Amino acid sequence: MRGRVSMENELYQELEAAREALFMSRTLKEARFWQEKIKYIESLLKKNNIKNKKQ
Repeated sequence: MRGRVSMENELYQELEAAREALFMSRTLKEARFWQEKIKYIESLLKKNNIKNKKQ
């Protein structure tokens, strides 16, 4: 359980950093990269939350 909480916290920190990087993006290509990364991290968090609810 403790490992999952730690992983979830790391994902939230990474998500926050990606959102900030998206805001600071200078090009459309860079912004698209960060948008995709944010979607991916959010999907991991969603998947993790579903697993936690089943247990």
